[in-house]
Amino acid sequence: MKRHIVSCLAILMCLIISLSSCDFSKPLRTKMQSYYSDDTNYVTLSGIVASMSDDGRKLGIKITTENHGITHPKLEDIYEFHVFFEDDEAWVGIELNDPVTFTTAPMYFYNGHILPIVFLAKDGEVYLELEDGKAQLLTWVENDGFDA
Repeated sequence: MKRHIVSCLAILMCLIISLSSCDFSKPLRTKMQSYYSDDTNYVTLSGIVASMSDDGRKLGIKITTENHGITHPKLEDIYEFHVFFEDDEAWVGIELNDPVTFTTAPMYFYNGHILPIVFLAKDGEVYLELEDGKAQLLTWVENDGFDA
């Protein structure tokens, strides 16, 4: 009996050690990379800034574009977005109640129902270029998005 317990513990330890080196996020990461790399998955919308974090990287936006197709509103049709700025000061000039134009990919990947913004403009002034935003998003998927 004692030998069975020791054998089971040894097998369990080997299993734990072998599983600890596995990257369980790889299938999701691959799916996200494929989705976010495809330009046809992005939509450009208009909205009003309803809330924002202190660093400007999280915006709550009330979407004014009709039939936008995004689901899961957080509160009173205000959706949360993460802006993929490369520069920490790039958001300066965006304020509450500002009308903005932004580009996002409207699919959730179990990351808190926060969608990415890869392009952001206000009154014709571009705060985040599309290619820069996409590059930052794909870098996040590859690295930071799975280190939390």
